[in-house]
Formats: sequence, structure tokens, C-alpha cells
Amino acid sequence: MGVVLVVSCTISSFYIDKLGRKILLILSAVGMAVGMIGLGTFFFLKEKNDNVNPEGLGWLPLTALMLFVFAFNFGYGPVPWLFMGEILPSHVKGFGAGLSTSFNWFLAFLLTKSFEDFKNHLGLSGCYWSLGVISAVAVAFSVLFVPETKGKTLDEIQKEFQ
Repeated sequence: MGVVLVVSCTISSFYIDKLGRKILLILSAVGMAVGMIGLGTFFFLKEKNDNVNPEGLGWLPLTALMLFVFAFNFGYGPVPWLFMGEILPSHVKGFGAGLSTSFNWFLAFLLTKSFEDFKNHLGLSGCYWSLGVISAVAVAFSVLFVPETKGKTLDEIQKEFQ
């Protein structure tokens, strides 16, 4: 998994200026959705078969998880941090970055803290399918609301948000 993480971050750093931030976020969210839906499907089949591994699908959970890690670190891992530096005006950059970072880690804490409760209510398949749906919403959000900043100077970007 560490190798997948390093490879995806390395690839992302080469393509972030070539493809653009928006396309990386879209591709990232699609990959995350497919990975989570694949993981949810595996656990759904496992739950239906009385906790016995579904025949011939032993490769699916690791592959789905690797896809998720790769996709996240290809776009949604690094790009939002880059966006903060580009989109926030200089007079609020420090406060805005601190607020965004705090909110990000607060949500990560909530997800970690509540995962067991979600698992008990939805089952593992339901948890992963829910995360897949959230990732699909991220695709729509990226398409509809994320501005493309590729090839623009900081001044050009700032003028768009005034």
C-alpha cells in the first residue's frame, strides 16, 4: 500500500500542471467511487455467503483498496491543499488555510469515530457503498463547482473570485 501511495503522489505531481486540477479531482473521485463500490460489493457477497470468501473474488478487496488509495492520492489528496494557496486571497490565506485544515481533520476524526456505529447499522457493504456514493457526489461537485486554475497566474485566479 505504501508503494501505491508513493507512486500515485509521484504521478500526480507530474500531471497536475499538464492535465489541470479539475480533471485530476474528477478522475480521483471516479477512482475512489469505483474502489469503494468494489469493496462494498465484496463485503455484500461475503455477508450473503455466511462470512465465507466469495469464490474467485479473493483479489477484489485488496485491488479495490489499492484503487481507492491510488485515486485519492492522485487527486483529492494533494489538489485541495494546492487550491488553498491559489484561491484564498492573501489577506485571509493563513486563517482560511487553518480553518480548512481544522475542518478537514475534524471530519476525518468524525468518520473514524463513527465508522463502528455505521458498520453496526449498515454492515460493511453499506459503509463502503455509502463512501462510494459520497465519492460520486464529489465527481459532480468537481464538474459543477471547481474552477480550473491550470495555466493561470495567482493574480488571474484572484481576480476571478473578486
